[in-house]
Amino acid sequence: KRFAKEFGADVTVCDVSRPEQIESLKNYVGEKFGRLDYILQGAAYMNPKAFEMKSYDQVPQEWKDEALAITAYAIRDVAYKFVDLLSPDGRIDGVSFSLPDFPGYMVGNAKRMLEAVVTEQLAFELENQSVRANILSLGPFESVASMVIPNRKLIEEIHDTLGVNHPDVGEMAKEAVKTLGDNKTGHIYYIDNGLHEKVGENQGLLNHMYKQVTASTGMGKLYHQIMSKLY
Repeated sequence: KRFAKEFGADVTVCDVSRPEQIESLKNYVGEKFGRLDYILQGAAYMNPKAFEMKSYDQVPQEWKDEALAITAYAIRDVAYKFVDLLSPDGRIDGVSFSLPDFPGYMVGNAKRMLEAVVTEQLAFELENQSVRANILSLGPFESVASMVIPNRKLIEEIHDTLGVNHPDVGEMAKEAVKTLGDNKTGHIYYIDNGLHEKVGENQGLLNHMYKQVTASTGMGKLYHQIMSKLY
């Protein structure tokens, strides 16, 4: 709120896991601004107690499932509530992350679920109302949420190994704004300095790196069991 005040922005609180709060926010926005041209839905969730734990592995599975559901489906719930406030040719974007699975941080399913909800479901359903829905897939950056990631140093090593510059938040914001002039819907915009493409081209190299990490930490057997189920 301190930064919002400094820049003259309007701030209110909304728990996207509670439909009545989304409805209340919609009414507030409608009364104050009338119509909207653009919505950026970046809300994500993890039980606050998870940040007190030493590793992601210690987080109870029910907390992980709850976080997945809220994070992936919040954009759908917000879109359905706000669609009648969006201007013709308006747009709603969800925020994803361009971060490959690595030992101790197997979150690819959460990422894929969010992207599928937007690109396959929302984009199709909102097209008849002339509203576009896309995903902004950002490169990894330091945040409160990133504190729960084990082996965080691997993120830097992945960038260094692939020769990709670590993304700057300000530069990613500029690139995101540039996409607003694009008429695509159901599209994933990768704003990550090319990390997504490099990961796809060098998966074998990354797997070799992961094997070395898991061997040194004793996670090898568990990691390969998980990867065999996912891929």
